[in-house]
Amino acid sequence: MVQSKFDATDKVFMLVGAIVMLLIFIHTCGTNSQLTIDYRKMKEEVQSYKVQHMADSSQLISQAVNYKSEIDSRDLAIKLLAIRKPKELVKIQYKTKVETKIQIAEPIIFDSTSYIKLPVEFSDYSEWYSIDGKIDTLGTLVIDSIVSSGTLTYSVGDTLRDGLFNRLLRKTDSVVRLHIDNPTMSITNLSNIYVKKEPKWYQSTAFKVGVGVLLGIGISSQVIK
Repeated sequence: MVQSKFDATDKVFMLVGAIVMLLIFIHTCGTNSQLTIDYRKMKEEVQSYKVQHMADSSQLISQAVNYKSEIDSRDLAIKLLAIRKPKELVKIQYKTKVETKIQIAEPIIFDSTSYIKLPVEFSDYSEWYSIDGKIDTLGTLVIDSIVSSGTLTYSVGDTLRDGLFNRLLRKTDSVVRLHIDNPTMSITNLSNIYVKKEPKWYQSTAFKVGVGVLLGIGISSQVIK
């Protein structure tokens, strides 16, 4: 009779162990499948970004987060920043383009021809830029300063996916979002890397649940005895 109880308990342990292994296998396959999908998606979308022009002439730039297990320490940006074990790396390339007209001076008309008395200084100012310079007596344009000012703000977070079905299910994507308030500035390239280490198999929920079940059965069997 004791042998029968032992065999029954042993079979339960074997069954639970098989279930745990199956759960771990399913979790691993699901993770690998998701990683494959994410990798394909990353290859298609990495380095690409979307620009949204706001009503106040500012720009909102979005890019999918590019997850990697680590950032190459040989990366030139890491060397320039002199940082160890970086957790994220965002590279922003931009340009500034100013379109304006500057009235240098009132022309002097002589014999139906317009002349400008040199030297003459000029300047142009706006909320986003300032230009100062002069034209000397040799007719050389001298730029004393060109200043462009603005604020670049970026953050990383989740955003709802496009599509009614995705929004109903509240599906999200991780994105890098950059805001530029100066309309004369524009992004020419944007890239990002964020470190994300995959959990070990023994850190999975399936494994933890399986261990809990085994412990529960083990304690119960001891109580029954």
